[in-house]
Amino acid sequence: MPWHRKVLPMASDAVIVARNHLAGLYANGKKPDREVEAQARRNLTAAKLERAVREAVAAFPPLTDEQRGRVVRLLMTGGGADA
Repeated sequence: MPWHRKVLPMASDAVIVARNHLAGLYANGKKPDREVEAQARRNLTAAKLERAVREAVAAFPPLTDEQRGRVVRLLMTGGGADA
C-alpha cells in the first residue's frame, strides 16, 4: 500500500509560521514580553481562523448570501451577541 502525505491547504503554512514564532519566544527558557506574546497569540488565532474560513468557503454546497452576511457580522462585532 503506497504511503501518501497529506497535502495541507496553503493557509496552514501561516499557521505553522505563527505557531513556530510563538514557540520561539520561549526558546532556551526565555520569557517573552507580555505584549509581544499577546501579539504572537493573536497572529496564531488569526491564521487559524483564516484557515477555517478558507475550508468552509471551499466546502460544498456554498454558503448563501444570508449565511455569508451572518458570518461577516459575527467577525465585525468580534463574536458579540449583536451578530
